[in-house]
Amino acid sequence: MLLVLSAGFWLTRLPFISHWLLFSGILLGGLPLMWDTLKHLWRREMSVDLIAILAIIGSLLLQEYLAETVIVLMMAGGIALEDFALRAGKLPQTREKEHAYSLHVPSLAS
Repeated sequence: MLLVLSAGFWLTRLPFISHWLLFSGILLGGLPLMWDTLKHLWRREMSVDLIAILAIIGSLLLQEYLAETVIVLMMAGGIALEDFALRAGKLPQTREKEHAYSLHVPSLAS
């Protein structure tokens, strides 16, 4: 939503408001992601998220707020996809167990 609003302000030649909207999106979405990545680093768990955090910091230093917002969206989407895959991976096992218990075996006596 902030990305669309920012594009609207940028198209109406109000780049100052556009930059602040993007920056607020980075704060709202990026800080929790950065905090989670720092917790993983503290536990010595390396991941690709470290590269994304470095890209966010670099974009912040260069004042490239659109690039930062895209990176934050990419990280959030990756985390959501990973959570979905983990949940979906557990579902078939429980369905198979339920199905195995509910199988009806016909009797051989006719």
